[in-house]
Amino acid sequence: MSGDTQAITAGRKTFFIQPDTSLLPENFCEEYLVDGFEAYFVGKLPNFSLENYIDYLYESFNDLILFFNIDSPPPNGETWSQFIRRINAKYEGKVLIGVLYTKRQNKEEKPVIEKVYLFDIGIMCGCIQLEYQKKNNFGIIEKVLYANQAMGRRKQVRALCNKNCTFDFVFNKNSYKGQLQDISLSHFSFILPHGMLNMPMYEKIDGIQMTVKGAHIRTSAVLFLSRPVNNGADDLFVFMFVHANGNQGLEEVAKQTVLPKLYEMLYENCMTLLKETILEDQKKQKLDWDRKRHELGKNQ
Repeated sequence: MSGDTQAITAGRKTFFIQPDTSLLPENFCEEYLVDGFEAYFVGKLPNFSLENYIDYLYESFNDLILFFNIDSPPPNGETWSQFIRRINAKYEGKVLIGVLYTKRQNKEEKPVIEKVYLFDIGIMCGCIQLEYQKKNNFGIIEKVLYANQAMGRRKQVRALCNKNCTFDFVFNKNSYKGQLQDISLSHFSFILPHGMLNMPMYEKIDGIQMTVKGAHIRTSAVLFLSRPVNNGADDLFVFMFVHANGNQGLEEVAKQTVLPKLYEMLYENCMTLLKETILEDQKKQKLDWDRKRHELGKNQ
């Protein structure tokens, strides 16, 4: 597994399966990043069965929480309870499962739903009843994610950067600029040729200019870590964002600028890896089919 792949797969990921976006808008996922929760939506799947897609998710990111919207159309030929029972048994606790449903008019339905999913099937992440007003559901889901340790062992979610993420700052009257390696709401990193930047640990730099996927911010940061990489040819620098007054983290305006871009990069990285998993499996299936067809031809 490459370093990039390890970085993308690191940490626990939560997928909401066929959510009702009128009750749970997708932009909630951006806001959950502030708390260290990495969450995504899975909508309709015209080209895959839901079970196959879950297999691909597990193969790509093996620390998963899945929340199924049981008010959405169930997979062909099954009820949601039948499907979830089978998936829960298939993964034997390796994939954590919860269910979402809209608040029922009949209060007697709630204990029936809980009995089926919590006690009969044995899902681990709860039966979550959503309110009719979406503003109330943000906090409901936030508490559920926290209760189920959806952040895993991470305090912040970091995204790998590409060429459209850059930095530019001045230190000791010298200008330094280049491409960011990764970024979160608390830290960022970059690599420079060995010996180019000699900076004391915990040195504070003001006026750092960054471009993150077209969004521009100006911020301050403190050197948090530096070490040689690439067999000593380069140096890795990790900085911690700080406010102008020294408090940790991005200023609020900068945070709100970076947040949607950070989520966008995380989503793109995950979907790219997932597509690679799917293509690799399809390639393997084709090779298996070609081999079987060849063997059948030899035996005829």
